[in-house]
Amino acid sequence: DFNLKSRPPPSSTAHASSAAGGREPLTGGSDADPDTLSLSGVRYGSVLSGIDALYPPSGWQLRNAASRTDGYWPYITKGDEPPRDLVYGEFDLYFFARLLDRAHYHFVGSADDAPPATWEGKVFVDLGSGTGRLTLGAAALHPGWKLCRGIELLKGLHEMGETNLAKCDDVAGSGNFRLNLGEEDGVEVGPLPMSDVKLSCGSFDDVDEYFGDTDCAFAFSTAFTPELMGRLGAAVCRQCQPGSIVITTDYMLPLENYVDGIPDPGSYWLELAEKVDGWNWLTGGESTAFIHRVVTSAAGK
Repeated sequence: DFNLKSRPPPSSTAHASSAAGGREPLTGGSDADPDTLSLSGVRYGSVLSGIDALYPPSGWQLRNAASRTDGYWPYITKGDEPPRDLVYGEFDLYFFARLLDRAHYHFVGSADDAPPATWEGKVFVDLGSGTGRLTLGAAALHPGWKLCRGIELLKGLHEMGETNLAKCDDVAGSGNFRLNLGEEDGVEVGPLPMSDVKLSCGSFDDVDEYFGDTDCAFAFSTAFTPELMGRLGAAVCRQCQPGSIVITTDYMLPLENYVDGIPDPGSYWLELAEKVDGWNWLTGGESTAFIHRVVTSAAGK
């Protein structure tokens, strides 16, 4: 989900709240349809059932507290004002699922490949993945991904993600992941297959944190500062290949920029493929996601 930098708290399995006095997350806007199928034929509502079992909406406050332990308290104990950067939030799963499907519509990939019918064999990354909730959700919505990667700055949140990922491992250490669903409408339902998943503790603007094989990147940027959006743009320039997709929320990336950085300076050019509106508790209702396509980048030189 989200934990890198900021303004107030972001969107979620739908309505959650830190700013609004601690309400639990609800799910989806009024138009959310649990019977919608992803491009890979997976029911949105089934994935939400499994994700809610791993990340109970009633436990949102505990996850928020974990983010504050790593993010806020080191500043508070020194008497410093915490940066508004380190804000925890959980993005609405139905909105996220719809964004992955819309992003695929705009995906080009390399010039040598015909656009695939699904995300089969492609790589997803959540930049600021929090407890790994959306990364695991993406892996279940499209089990054909080659890899779903999550990169999270705060150690406590990353460790919570690793714990939940281990619960999805068929046999401990096998790397054969399944999302257990439990019951739906009182009926026991079997587990959903998932793609391979890798969670790492680091920062997307660390040049040693690799995500250069990404075909579709997501950043829950509702609480990002302009400075952080610039750093995200620089990271995209360094790592993302032309044709790849980058999704942000409520803030667009700079569409053109020159990055005087390491390892190599260079310019990039993105195009805005689509704007999509959906539910976001952080904004108190509707939020806008921006689907960008990488046209040129330092990575594609």
